[in-house]
Amino acid sequence: MTWHSTTTGHNIFSAVDTFFTENQFYWGRVVECCIDGVPSMMGINIGLRGILQRKFPHIHIKHCIIHREALASKELSSVFNEVMQVVIKVVDFVKSRNLNCRLFKDLCSTENAEHKTLLLYTAVRWISRGRTLKRVFILRNEVKDFLHNRKNENATFFSDDLFIARLALLTDVFEKLNELNISLQGRGKWAFEL
Repeated sequence: MTWHSTTTGHNIFSAVDTFFTENQFYWGRVVECCIDGVPSMMGINIGLRGILQRKFPHIHIKHCIIHREALASKELSSVFNEVMQVVIKVVDFVKSRNLNCRLFKDLCSTENAEHKTLLLYTAVRWISRGRTLKRVFILRNEVKDFLHNRKNENATFFSDDLFIARLALLTDVFEKLNELNISLQGRGKWAFEL
């Protein structure tokens, strides 16, 4: 197996080491390494952290700021957690049945909506929550009509002004968090600028 198909600490180290060699970066100039919490990264014996600490003891290991932010934003107040749970149930109701998907798409087309589908929420994808919330908020009127026509129990939420206000706030918050997450990634990002 190559490092492309597995993600052990050794595979990750080999990939980074190869990248450094090809781009003339030097481990001696690395001061800090940010990693997330998965075992292949954090493991003291065979994880990337352990390998780096043995080979390059001068490198400080830190928990990735984006991962820390994502972990912190997982816990919502009970009020906003209820909003998120309703959104997840609604999206699952629409997306998990082919007939519902087609009917919702037809409704959106008839209403000339900005989008024709909802986006699934995936807990392990950092920007998924913000994108899911934004799409539901944009299509809130179509969602309300669809749920009402299908006699879904969650239809009443989309007629409630307080629920819609909370959905709007949650959407805005996670849109800003997504912007932050994306701005912290990619080439040419320097810790002092971030």
